[in-house]
Amino acid sequence: MIKILERLDQEKGFEFERAFVRVDDFGAHPVGVFGGVECLILTKPALLEAGIACCNPVNGNEWPLSLRVEVDGQAQVLNEVTADEMAVKAARKFMELAGSGWLEDVKDGTGL
Repeated sequence: MIKILERLDQEKGFEFERAFVRVDDFGAHPVGVFGGVECLILTKPALLEAGIACCNPVNGNEWPLSLRVEVDGQAQVLNEVTADEMAVKAARKFMELAGSGWLEDVKDGTGL
């Protein structure tokens, strides 16, 4: 079980702006925009259940957002993640849509 202990993702300028689906030669991917930086917001069900979404910058830059969490009684820091409610909601919606087969017909840029 994962429990959020402290949000370390309060850095100014990296607030969640929007989320959409990017479609490329490799398929459909959820993208979140934080302060103008596009990030893949793919995540695992256990993280979503804890209210956490991964944020991997598309441009490969280091990501300033992280969380201090407790996993099975051990405190640790997770990097390239956020607990932003809107980002988590978008990641969750993408996973639900992926499970429904909706992504087969999705257009690039469709909002989440």
